[in-house]
Amino acid sequence: MFEILSPSNTRQEMENKLDFYNNNGVEEYYFYDPYKNNLQGWLRSNNNLKKIPNINGWVSPRLQITFRLTASTLEIYRPDGRKFLTSVELEEGAERERQRADAEKQRADTEQQRAEAEKQRADNEQQRADTERQVRLNAVNRLLSMGLSVEIVAQTLELTVEEVEKIRD
Repeated sequence: MFEILSPSNTRQEMENKLDFYNNNGVEEYYFYDPYKNNLQGWLRSNNNLKKIPNINGWVSPRLQITFRLTASTLEIYRPDGRKFLTSVELEEGAERERQRADAEKQRADTEQQRAEAEKQRADNEQQRADTERQVRLNAVNRLLSMGLSVEIVAQTLELTVEEVEKIRD
């Protein structure tokens, strides 16, 4: 059993809880006062809860978690040595992850916009090239009708002789 005290907890209330837990077979009982940075603990021995004298660095026999008091707070460590995070630390981690995800989304959006702009540029270039080619192809018959040779028309319009002959047919 682990409790975090609030300002409304009274000494008598906490003594009553200790008696209740002692009488009902609780194996371990801990309470932490965050306002005083004070941790106390009791461990069942010979059918009674006995106060743990040196609680800082204590490892719970049942849970295998470690309690460490720092100058300002209580830190609790998992059996594998990783620290249990406080709600503030969890929220900070979640906020960092949200910011990282937002930055990644923004990077992906920017990359998509760049790719779309590049595709638009390529499409415009292809359309310009197609239009230019169509203009040259349309000029073939006009130039041939003016008496220019297939070779001169091909050279003038930057087409192959074969292309000019196909158009002429």
